[in-house]
Amino acid sequence: MGIEHNASSEGQERISDPLAPLQRIRPDLLGFIFHISWLFLLFYGGGLNVETATGIDPTDVIYLSSALALIATLGMGLARTKAFMRASESRIGAVAAPAVTALGTLLYCLDQSMPTPWLVWAAGLLTGIGSAVLAARWASVFGNVSSRTIIANFPTILAAVVVICVSIGYLPRWACLALLVVLPLCSGGALQFARRYQRGLPRPSSDRPEQGRSQGKRNALLVAFVALVGFTVALLPSFEVAGTNYGMLFYLVAGILVLGFAGTALFLADRRSFSLLFVAPLLVLAVVLLPFAQFAADSLGDVAYPVGSVAFELMLLFGTVLFALVTDQSPARIFMMGRMTLAVSDLAGAFLGERVADLGGTVIAQVASVCLFASCELLLAAVVVSYFANRRGKMRAEKAAEPIAPSTSLEQIVERFGLSEREREVFVLLAEGRSSARIQEDLCIAAGTANYHTRNIYQKLGVHSRQEVIDLVHRERLP
Repeated sequence: MGIEHNASSEGQERISDPLAPLQRIRPDLLGFIFHISWLFLLFYGGGLNVETATGIDPTDVIYLSSALALIATLGMGLARTKAFMRASESRIGAVAAPAVTALGTLLYCLDQSMPTPWLVWAAGLLTGIGSAVLAARWASVFGNVSSRTIIANFPTILAAVVVICVSIGYLPRWACLALLVVLPLCSGGALQFARRYQRGLPRPSSDRPEQGRSQGKRNALLVAFVALVGFTVALLPSFEVAGTNYGMLFYLVAGILVLGFAGTALFLADRRSFSLLFVAPLLVLAVVLLPFAQFAADSLGDVAYPVGSVAFELMLLFGTVLFALVTDQSPARIFMMGRMTLAVSDLAGAFLGERVADLGGTVIAQVASVCLFASCELLLAAVVVSYFANRRGKMRAEKAAEPIAPSTSLEQIVERFGLSEREREVFVLLAEGRSSARIQEDLCIAAGTANYHTRNIYQKLGVHSRQEVIDLVHRERLP
């Protein structure tokens, strides 16, 4: 029944205990598996076999056309984030993005039976635009939950995607192609469900770091880190000489680091949920991947590359959203910045790798590959250590602090002063100290609309500022 459902005792228990297992396995986040599964099946060897265990082929028209359209779309979204997200979350945008992605995928499938150059380029344009919009919307959805919830859902989502993508090999060819077309539509439907599910739930708290120049430096470091990793991942397959598969080693070490990070964070946060949230998904991965690796055509690389590529897409979205939460920035904007950087660096690394491969393996190339490999893994390890070092104090504070529950004081204020549904949504964000710009993006409304609802809220509550709204909420929470 809309927002009233969280007035039940079950809803109150779920909100008051942020470490409870049912709170951590979030159905609104699990819908992301449709988008990642589509990405794997289309571009990483599951559906159209565009990519193999040797990495990205930058000359492949299917990958190149979609990557260029993706970069252009994310560039526009980065330049006009508020307008981009507002259009994406509108009724037309919510329907158009999955429909355009599905249509582009259908054109790819038609090209399999009757190859035509214009079909591939049209498909690339449509899938690049549609998938960029869908991914940005998913980043916004993940930005509405806490960082611990994001980390807790990583192993489950990864395991679910791997199960779907590995199992697809047992389906007939026509069924695989049909699933490719349907998955973007499922992703769009899951996004609509996620938006409805998240209404009335508490939004994540965020640190309040220094703004301006300090924030700009952090963003520059994020871009540099993503660019280095993306460039290295695309370049490493060209340096696989002397029997050393650096690409496979990179994904193997990175996967161990990320899963170790998630497992450690979950174990420290809530040992009761550790088995459900980490051990169980890990066992599923082992059961699915071990037989698949045993019968792989060439080596473990046949498994490591495609699965690693999917895991890296998950890491990128989760990592950029976590970064946005910590620095109190727009999750959609930070994700678009990181995803566009990754796409550009991927193409640059793959093109350079081809040129190096044409010249033949050299000692210099071997040394360069080892240095790139080591630097990326060390940086990734440093990020993990830094997160735990900065998070330790906040995790203790989060356990001790009682979160603001919309089912108690906020809902009582809403009912007492007769706030409308939209005013209620704006009021919750005002009570958390959100800025006007952040309210506009979170609710996908224009500046005039946000100001209009804010003035109405002030008038009904008899206050004159955001701080007075916060003070009113805190007075309601006092016994």
